[in-house]
Amino acid sequence: MPARLVAPLLIGALACAEPVTPAPPQPPPPPMATLDGTWLFRITITQALGPCDDWIGRLYVPTIEISQAGNRLIAEGFKDLPQNEFTGTVNAARRVVLEGQYPEDGFHTEVVLDLVWDGEDGLAGNATWEWSGMNGACMRGLMSVTAGRI
Repeated sequence: MPARLVAPLLIGALACAEPVTPAPPQPPPPPMATLDGTWLFRITITQALGPCDDWIGRLYVPTIEISQAGNRLIAEGFKDLPQNEFTGTVNAARRVVLEGQYPEDGFHTEVVLDLVWDGEDGLAGNATWEWSGMNGACMRGLMSVTAGRI
């Protein structure tokens, strides 16, 4: 077929083609509930090494205030002191990680909580902790953690 006939045939074929309609945009996901509010935590020491080994089984029941902005979290009130503030995140799989440190009994305590949120009013998981100061240390401590919104 001569080249001068191919171009008009191609243009004619394209003009007759059905227009392609883009798919409609997907609706945004429903808003995720937030962790905002007051929570009653139950924290039990399950492992303590060094001079703290007699702490195993101790139960702490602090009331914690959690504020959420996007996926960022601030939790206040550990050891019942508002200035003991932890920061962290929540992801789409509802994994909550909070980290913080505070002075305690002349020592320094560091805690990392790794929790799963049920999407409503419950949290559960574990935490690691270390307590150290000039006269000794308790390293590699573990705690079990549950919490309910109150």
